[in-house]
Amino acid sequence: LRTRAESFTLTYWDVAPTNQRAKTKTDEQWLDDQVKVITSDPDIKGVTRTEPIEVSGFPGREFEYRYENGGTY
Repeated sequence: LRTRAESFTLTYWDVAPTNQRAKTKTDEQWLDDQVKVITSDPDIKGVTRTEPIEVSGFPGREFEYRYENGGTY
């Protein structure tokens, strides 16, 4: 990846079990909300891709966004 100037970041949170969270939130809804929080910075110019993934049996989200400097993150 070095020659393509790419990097990847993995972030995780310890999350309360579904039965201890608001009963109206599924794991998928909670993850979608977290993407919105992460990308709420006014310098972010839009989410270009988001898709559900599974990591070691746990649900996740992979997403890309455009920043004001023109970079894709």
